[in-house]
Amino acid sequence: MVTPLLFLTVSAFSTPLLENSSYHQQGNTCFLTVNEERNQQNIVLLLSLSASEEAAVTVFHRQAFEDKSAGLLRQSTTQLDNWYANQDYPVDHRLYKEVDNMAIYATTLSPPNDNATAFIKEFKARGNKTRLDMDGMNTYLFFVADKAQADAFYQCGISVKSLAAIQ
Repeated sequence: MVTPLLFLTVSAFSTPLLENSSYHQQGNTCFLTVNEERNQQNIVLLLSLSASEEAAVTVFHRQAFEDKSAGLLRQSTTQLDNWYANQDYPVDHRLYKEVDNMAIYATTLSPPNDNATAFIKEFKARGNKTRLDMDGMNTYLFFVADKAQADAFYQCGISVKSLAAIQ
């Protein structure tokens, strides 16, 4: 009786985190998709690493921004006692697409591409989690990726860079 109850309890608490992020590869590009902790279906962080392009970081959301506007995104720790410094990045906002009369916006880290690389390194150093604050949004966003999914993403990034160097 204890074993099934323990399994049920562990499953109930671990399932949301396991479904919170996913890793996949398409050609020579690796992707890590992380749903926002409180708005799982409405806000998504997409990290990508590619052999032919540099890293990219995009947040998809429903917060209306003036099309093709710019702002700042602050990456900070999810814990108050964490010593990591905040990182600020310039971002561009644009309308991504409309689905069923609902606008979806994309906020992308602006060039240079090493901004995205720095963001991904900070995300990894902070245990695959981060808190984001965007100018124009009235709430913080929390993203936590599953460790196995994130590790597969980082390994994929190393593999595609190594493969590109060989060719």
